[in-house]
Amino acid sequence: MRAQFNTQQKNERPRDFNKYKNSTYHQFNVTRETPVLHYDKLSSTMYASMPSQGAKDNFSSFLNSKKPLENVTRGNFIDDQSRLYVEWVKQAEQLGFTAEELNLANHLNWQDPKGRNPVQWLKDEWSDRVVEVIGRVTQQTSNENDRIGNLSTDEAKQGLLENHGSVESACKACIESRREKLAKMGESSFFSRVDCLNALDRNDGNLEEALLELEVKALEPIRRRVLSLHDLEDSGPRSTSGLDQAYKEIVRNKNAPFERRVRIVFAEQKMQSWGRADTTVRLVDMGFNLEDCIEAADAYGDMERSLGYLQQNCPICVEDKPMGQMITFLSCQDKICKVCVSEYLEIRIKEMQIHQIVCPVCGLPDLRDEVEAALYFNNLDIMMRGLVEPETHDLFQKKLRDRALRKEPNFRWCAHCSYGFINDFPNVNKMQCPDCQRFTCFSCKKPWEDQHQGISCEQFAQWKAENDEDYQMAGLAGHLARNGIDCPECKFRYDLARGGCMHFKCGQCGHEFCSGCYNPFKHGEVCDVSPDCARKGFHAHHPRDCLSYLRDWQPEILQELLQENGVDYKAGARGLPVQDDEENPGAVGGGQKCKVMLQKEAGMDDVECGMVCQPDHDGLCKKHYTEYLVDLINKNGIDPADKMTIDEMHIVFLRSKIQPPARVQPEGDDDYRARLLEILKQQIPLPRPPGLQAAVVAVQGEEE
Repeated sequence: MRAQFNTQQKNERPRDFNKYKNSTYHQFNVTRETPVLHYDKLSSTMYASMPSQGAKDNFSSFLNSKKPLENVTRGNFIDDQSRLYVEWVKQAEQLGFTAEELNLANHLNWQDPKGRNPVQWLKDEWSDRVVEVIGRVTQQTSNENDRIGNLSTDEAKQGLLENHGSVESACKACIESRREKLAKMGESSFFSRVDCLNALDRNDGNLEEALLELEVKALEPIRRRVLSLHDLEDSGPRSTSGLDQAYKEIVRNKNAPFERRVRIVFAEQKMQSWGRADTTVRLVDMGFNLEDCIEAADAYGDMERSLGYLQQNCPICVEDKPMGQMITFLSCQDKICKVCVSEYLEIRIKEMQIHQIVCPVCGLPDLRDEVEAALYFNNLDIMMRGLVEPETHDLFQKKLRDRALRKEPNFRWCAHCSYGFINDFPNVNKMQCPDCQRFTCFSCKKPWEDQHQGISCEQFAQWKAENDEDYQMAGLAGHLARNGIDCPECKFRYDLARGGCMHFKCGQCGHEFCSGCYNPFKHGEVCDVSPDCARKGFHAHHPRDCLSYLRDWQPEILQELLQENGVDYKAGARGLPVQDDEENPGAVGGGQKCKVMLQKEAGMDDVECGMVCQPDHDGLCKKHYTEYLVDLINKNGIDPADKMTIDEMHIVFLRSKIQPPARVQPEGDDDYRARLLEILKQQIPLPRPPGLQAAVVAVQGEEE
C-alpha cells in the first residue's frame, strides 16, 4: 500500500523527515551523489520504498536517481529489493557461484564505476582475485624451507571470503592456515613433510581428507597381508601371485642386465614407480627374499626404510626377519616373529593360567584393569587364530570363559574336585557340584557333612573341633593348615602352607594380596591410596590388626588382648588338644618340635617346621603360636589399639597420613593415651568383615 503524504503531514514533520532522511543515507555511508548497492532494512522501514519502474540491475540506481524518498512507499521498497536479490542468487548459482561469494560481491562493487551488479562483478573480477591470491602465496613461500605446497582454488576463495575480499589479508590467512595444517599433520602422524604437502595438494587443502589418505597408505601393507593370510605358511616366506619360476630366475640373476630386471619387476608387479622397482632389485642383490623385497619396496619406496622393513629384530630368537613375519602386540607395540609368538602361545595356553598370557618382552598389559584386560583378550583372540592349533584356541576360549565366570558373586569351586560353577541358590548353603555330584558349603566352602544341616558354619566348625577325632589329633598345627585363605578376587580356597613372606599370588586368577588382611599388593604408580605411593615399589596397605604388624608383638600381650575381650585362646578350651605322639614323647616341656607345615624356598615340597615348642604355646613354636593368636584376634574382630603405646598409636596416625593430636599440658601419659585411643578409633576405624560380630557372638555363646 502506497503511503500518501498530504500537505498537513508535510507541514507537521518536515524537520523529522529531513533528520530521518539524512540518517538513512548515513547508514549507507554515502551522499546522494554516490552509487550505493545495499541498504539497511531497519533504517528504511518507515518512509522508503523502491519504485516499481526503473533500473533493476543495481540497487544503487535507486539512490542515484535522486528520487525523493517521500514519493515512495515502504511495501514496494522491501518487496522489489527482495525479489531483485533472489534473482541475483539464482543467476549466481547457475554460474557456479555461492551465496557467500555473492554477498561479498554485494559489498565490494558498491562503488563500481562500471555500474555492474554483483553477479556481473563475480563473472569479471572474482576469478582474477583468486588467481592473484594463489600467485602471491606461491611467490611468498618459494623458499625451500618455507614451502607450504600448492594453494588450491578453494583455499584461496575461503581466504578471500574470511577477509572481506582483501587480497593481502587473504594471502596471510592462507599461508597461516597451511602452516597450521602441516603442524597438526606432523603431530598426529609419522609421515614426512613432503608426504604431508603432497596429501594436502591432492585433497585441495582439506586436512581431514589428507590425513585419511596418509593413514590408508600406511595401512596398505597390513591390508595386503590380511587379504593374503590364507596363502601364508606358518613359517614360510610370503608368496606373491603371478610370479612364475622363469620370472623369479631372471630377477634373481645378477648377471642379467640390471635395467631389464628392473623393467620386469616394474611391469609384472605393477609397481607405483620405477624407483620402487629399482629398490626391489637392489634388495634382491643384497640377498633378501624376492617376495619380501617386493613388499618392502612397494610399501616404503626408498632403500633405507625398505631395509628397516626387512631387518626387524625379534627379541625372543634374536634373528632379523621381514615385517611380514612379525607380530605386534597391541598393548605395548613390541614386535615378535611369528614363529616365536606361535610357540609362546601354545605353551602358555596349555600350561599356564590365562592371566599369564601377556607380552613375553615387557609383561604388559596390567590385567588387573578389567577394561584393559577385556580389550587385550579380544584382540589376542583375533590375533592367535592363525597362529595356534584349533584345539589350543578352543582351550584359550574355555579359560577366558572361566575367568569371566570367576567374577560372578555366586561362583564357587567344588571342595572335592577342580570343577567350578555358579550356585543358583545362594541362600542355601548346601550346593551340589554338577561334575562330581558331591556337596560343598556355599559359605565356608568346606565339604558338606550331615552335621552341618540346620546350623551355621561357625557352629559346624565348633562341632567339628569337639567331635572329629582326626580334627582333634591334628592340634593347633592342623587348625592353622585348615584355616587357609580364600582369594578375594576369584574365591578359590587354599590350605595355606606357612613360611615365606605374606605376599600371596593366586594361581587361578593371578591376583596378588596379603595373606593376613587380604588387601591387594600394587606397584607404586598403580596404587592410588596416597600421592606417596608413586615413590614406593610393590606394596600393600595393611590395617593395624594385620599379621604383618602384629607378628612382632610378644605372645603374652596378644594373650592379654584376647583375655580382656573374653576369648579363650587355650587349645584345650577350643577342642584342640596338644599333640603327644611317639616322636615327641612326654609333653611340651620335653623338647617337642613344631609340626606346622612349611613351604621351603627350594622345591615345592612341604616339610614340618621343626622348631622347638615353648611350654605354654600348646605344641607350637613362638612364630606359629603368634600366628594362631593373631588369627583369633582377626576372627573375633578385636582392635589391637587397646594394647598400643603412645608411640605405636602415633605411627598408626602417620601411616594413615593424619597428624596425631598433640599433648595438652598438664595432661599425663594415661590421660593422653586414652584420648589418643578414642580419637584413633573414631578417625581410623578398623575394617570388619561383614557378619563377623554376629558370628563371633554365636561361637562364644556355644563355647560357654
